[in-house]
Amino acid sequence: MAQPALSQVFAYKTNVDPSLLIILGLVIAGIVILRAYNNWRESRNKPSRPLKDKARRAREPVYSSPSAEPVPIRKLVMPTDRHELRRVSEEFAFTPAQSEYFAELCTENNISSPLHLVRNSRQLDELFRRTFHQLETPGHSSREAENSKTLLFTIREAIENKKRNSKLVTSTRSINDGIEMTIITKSNEHYSAILHENNQAGLVFPVPRDVFGNELRMPLLSKLTVLFYQGTGQSYSFVTRVSRYISAHTATLMMLRHTEKVRALPNRRHDRKQMRTPANFSRVTVANIVNGKHTEHRFYPSGKSFMATMLDISAGGCSLITATPVPEGEYIEISCIIAGNSEDTMIGKIVKLNPGEAKNTVIMHVRFAKMPRITLNRIFTYIYNYGER
Repeated sequence: MAQPALSQVFAYKTNVDPSLLIILGLVIAGIVILRAYNNWRESRNKPSRPLKDKARRAREPVYSSPSAEPVPIRKLVMPTDRHELRRVSEEFAFTPAQSEYFAELCTENNISSPLHLVRNSRQLDELFRRTFHQLETPGHSSREAENSKTLLFTIREAIENKKRNSKLVTSTRSINDGIEMTIITKSNEHYSAILHENNQAGLVFPVPRDVFGNELRMPLLSKLTVLFYQGTGQSYSFVTRVSRYISAHTATLMMLRHTEKVRALPNRRHDRKQMRTPANFSRVTVANIVNGKHTEHRFYPSGKSFMATMLDISAGGCSLITATPVPEGEYIEISCIIAGNSEDTMIGKIVKLNPGEAKNTVIMHVRFAKMPRITLNRIFTYIYNYGER
């Protein structure tokens, strides 16, 4: 029997070119390889979970045993803003030495924002008090410590003076009711008056009275000078005119015009604190010693001392009450105990005399001319209470 032909066994014959099947297979294989390559690259760039866990565990406190102390975590320290340091120095008019010392304080105490520090009175006082007591420790050189104390105190004083003066009154509209004022007439007569009411129309006072109790009605539009003090101790003056009179049930009221030209009068540059401590003083002779181009003042105490009581003190001067006053313009040497048991001496000039409350006593107002640095620091310590922890 004859064998059948192949065309008869395989009746179906494809019409697709085999070369196209080969190309399709290559394309599919390329896609698979490309996807495998991309997965491999992602696995390399992406940290594995064990690495994540390891990094997380590295940030956690490590305990060697249940009773062991945790390893301390290093605190992130922000650097001090140098731009703010310059702003603070300019705003409070620091000297170069004060600017340098203030920058050191901020850096050593990790103060990142000096502006925030000087605007936070409590934080500033805590920093200065802590620094003062550090300077009191035996480990510091006596001379360097006293220099640092002086810089510390003068920086605080400059900040407080600036804050105090930045709140100056410039308009009579911002004066509070009930403030005692002194009204000065054109003939230089002084009358005390209490501000009854400050309203939109003007300042209302009871009409001043003379020593006999008679009302002093000044003509309308009369020019007056008014003096007053704020609670901070700052004094002011302004010029105004009588606007009108108002009839009230118990007294006649006088209205003065408002003004936007309230002037702050010169005030003490140094903070002053009341005290009452025994003191001795003696007259001083001043001699001018010429040394080349420089003239040096030498002070020679007389040795004969007189008793007094110190009423107040600041870094710039003090007040003494005594029965044996010294004329204005002369110099005296003062001895007293400001703090602790150490006696301090200061040389000053009598700038003003006022009668004392007790009979035959006089209050001498003294402006300091010379004192040791340690005495200056004791005065600041007393004023700011830094000697008390």
